[in-house]
Amino acid sequence: MRVVERPLAGGRRGKYLHHDRTIILRPGMARFRGRSTFAHELGHAHYGHEPAHDQALHARQERLADEWAAKTLINPVDYALAEVMYGPHVGVLANHLEVTPKLVRVWRSLVLHDVPEAI
Repeated sequence: MRVVERPLAGGRRGKYLHHDRTIILRPGMARFRGRSTFAHELGHAHYGHEPAHDQALHARQERLADEWAAKTLINPVDYALAEVMYGPHVGVLANHLEVTPKLVRVWRSLVLHDVPEAI
């Protein structure tokens, strides 16, 4: 696996190229955003995702990569302690757990069986 930083078109933060097992990350991301993006792209690598031209398949791949990243970065004990300390506010929890709010919402939908919020 190779990881490189370089600008990406269309405001993308990351990209996984399965054919040469490379993750490309946009340079200069904030720490939590970069960490979450890297984990998301590792999720694509974990599942061996090839580029999908079918919108439904693409959406499924993105969701799987998000789920993999959330499960990898968020420890259930750390989440529970953070919620006891700070309450259920997604932004505060994300800051404490050092992930994006999106990954907190994805993790909740997996582990706590919440109705998924708009991501």
